[in-house]
Amino acid sequence: MTRTVEHDFVGSPTSGGGTGRGRARTWSGRVLALLIVAVIFGKVLPGLVDLERVAEILRTRVSALELVLLSALTVLSVLASAAALSAALPGLKIASASVINVVTTALSYALPGGGAAGVAGPPGRR
Repeated sequence: MTRTVEHDFVGSPTSGGGTGRGRARTWSGRVLALLIVAVIFGKVLPGLVDLERVAEILRTRVSALELVLLSALTVLSVLASAAALSAALPGLKIASASVINVVTTALSYALPGGGAAGVAGPPGRR
């Protein structure tokens, strides 16, 4: 009888229940990610962009229906790409494929080299 080991998107084996230490690492990583996002939106972006002006433009030039439609199409796009990744890589779950899709897209937009950075993939993928 052959035993198979599932892997998450960073390539480390996953266990059914996980260990206390593994769960603590997961939660500390999530908290760190939220803190980074809070710093970016609370400190960095306000120094670069007038967020009140952006909000005013969104309120006056974009209808609520357009914002809802854009959001729905964005989610649909991420899920469609994730489904393609899952189909191409057996065993890859939609949630992990969605994370890979979002991270590589962000890398291609944010880093010099654009698409080359996105193709390289998220850290720890190799």
